[in-house]
Amino acid sequence: MAPSPAQQAALKAQEGWLPEAKLLFQSALGLQLKTRSKSWQPVAEELWRFLLYSEFVFDLPCPLPAALADVPCAPDAARPLVEDLCERLRSDRRIDSLYIERAEAIELALALPTVCRELTDLGVRDTFPFEERSFFGQAIAALQSDAIERVRPLLERRSIWSLSMTPAEQVL
Repeated sequence: MAPSPAQQAALKAQEGWLPEAKLLFQSALGLQLKTRSKSWQPVAEELWRFLLYSEFVFDLPCPLPAALADVPCAPDAARPLVEDLCERLRSDRRIDSLYIERAEAIELALALPTVCRELTDLGVRDTFPFEERSFFGQAIAALQSDAIERVRPLLERRSIWSLSMTPAEQVL
């Protein structure tokens, strides 16, 4: 998902990895690659989108908005692997900037804040940045309704998004 420069050079130097990768993605994740490219970058983009979107869908405690129904998603059988991979990607400080870049691009491409604006519960995982803003909004709503017991768990959450905020954003 995040090859080193040496690994990227090796991937570029040969094409033998692609059929094996496609077979692995299909059998382990249910991902049928749509890209016809034989280079790592387009394959990686599709894999990142598939994994992060699948984690988002698995965590969503309500029906998926109709506008997202046709976006490819992993089958339920792949859920443990998808969740583990995404958690590892999010918690690896060596690539947190890559995770943030990919997640922000996917969020934008799928228009998730707009498509999901009517959803009040986005689950507990914060795959995308708009989910962190949603948790903050839930904390404000809990404060306004004097539901103090719901505020602390929401504000104590630490995520890749709160770590990527500027100090001014963290105070808000």
